[in-house]
Amino acid sequence: QSGHYGRGEKMGEVVGFSLTPNEDTPLSDMLSYGLERHLESLEGISGTASKEYALEKAMAKMKSEWEDMSFNFIPYRDTGVSILSSVEDIQMLLDDHIVKVQTMRSSPFIGPFEDEFKQWESKLQTMQVIRVGYE
Repeated sequence: QSGHYGRGEKMGEVVGFSLTPNEDTPLSDMLSYGLERHLESLEGISGTASKEYALEKAMAKMKSEWEDMSFNFIPYRDTGVSILSSVEDIQMLLDDHIVKVQTMRSSPFIGPFEDEFKQWESKLQTMQVIRVGYE
């Protein structure tokens, strides 16, 4: 789910017209709109969007940290059973990400991402159960 969070529309509602510039919009046009009258409201929208973007980036970073991580199994003696090996890195990452996702889910800016964060937390907890089951 990509950002932007409707901030362009919200800003347009505040000022009464579309604020969507394009690459050819000169700064002088933007300055001529008298936006300073709406500065407090626009700053609030911008601040919210920045915090939502930070959450989105944090989620992307967490997911990318799992890309090269794998569960490695080794045979356990001559039993025909395999066990997990080298689980320390996995456990550290799991613990770290579970705490992070729970903290981020308590953010007042989680709204646009709440379902994604719940799903991610569920996946992490499932991995934790699987990992513990192979100890």
